[in-house]
Amino acid sequence: HLPLDLPFYASGAGPKEARQSLNICLELMRKTAFLKTKKAVLHPTCDLKSPSESLTAYFIKLWVKSGREASDLLLENQPGQNLLHLQALAAQSGCGLCLDLAHLFMGVKQGLKHAPERQKEQSVQQETGCTLQQLIPRGYLEKVQMLHLNAMQPSSKGNQTQSGHAALTALS
Repeated sequence: HLPLDLPFYASGAGPKEARQSLNICLELMRKTAFLKTKKAVLHPTCDLKSPSESLTAYFIKLWVKSGREASDLLLENQPGQNLLHLQALAAQSGCGLCLDLAHLFMGVKQGLKHAPERQKEQSVQQETGCTLQQLIPRGYLEKVQMLHLNAMQPSSKGNQTQSGHAALTALS
């Protein structure tokens, strides 16, 4: 999993920060080569309304230009991110996908902040009329090469983790 504090993620980041981030990532891949590291997970930098013009697309081009395979870069969904846009970027670039269940749940449940935790899963289905399978666009799972399997962290301030991830026992 590539770092989440790359220059690439800074507010107002551009091509220079993408190149700096690439150098950091390539060095990490080099340093972990003894572990037979091949794939890397990247969090896209934006909502990807124009996937081919995004900073993430530029980073992917740099990744490939450096001699790495696009298919070795897995794009992980972010809370509230449009999965169709992410799917389009993966298709255009040749990257794979990493599906993070907690991020998927966080995006869906953003409007359900006040519902008790036990009722949230039921509330999601009532609010959206969707099951988990219906929340994922057609063909999306065909590109998923890694599953980040976890639950969403309860929203009480004392139990919140920075990542928002919780153990699978939090799922019904």
